[in-house]
Amino acid sequence: MRDALDARHFGQVLYAYRHEHRPVLTQAKVGRWLGLTQGQVSRLERSDQPTHDLSKLDHWARALRIPAHR
Repeated sequence: MRDALDARHFGQVLYAYRHEHRPVLTQAKVGRWLGLTQGQVSRLERSDQPTHDLSKLDHWARALRIPAHR
């Protein structure tokens, strides 16, 4: 998770977040929390381009209770 946060790539953060939980959280479940479809979560996780929309990043971080500052 730390590497994903350091990379500032929310798709990598989502993947790490889902896989740190036992059992692993599904993309569909995390998508419901974020107001996204499973397909959108999948695209975020696979994307080479990080998300730059700060309002979305803030909303998603709050939904997952990821602190804005480390």
